[in-house]
Amino acid sequence: MPQFLNMLSSLSRGSLLEKLRWIFGLYDINGDGFISKSEMLVIVSAIYDMLGDYVIPFVDSVAPKEHVDRLFHLIDVDKDGVISFEEFTEWCQKDEERAQALLMFDTIF
Repeated sequence: MPQFLNMLSSLSRGSLLEKLRWIFGLYDINGDGFISKSEMLVIVSAIYDMLGDYVIPFVDSVAPKEHVDRLFHLIDVDKDGVISFEEFTEWCQKDEERAQALLMFDTIF
């Protein structure tokens, strides 16, 4: 339980870098410091599954893989097949809207 509370505290009150580290950790399932396509596909597929029939327009079963392929094309700058924390943070901070979406957690909890 203390780990969960620490996570909520970091997410709601932490700096942008702490929030990015937490989000990166969600995708880095095996904890090796990199996000692989297979790891990202697990998370993206779970999100699509949770949304179910509420996704508009309706998506087919290949949509999560296409989504992951697009993200890797954008984020994996050195094209080594994995996303490093540095690549992830640079991509997130490159666009003000991405950073603001993360800052929305400042007022939650």
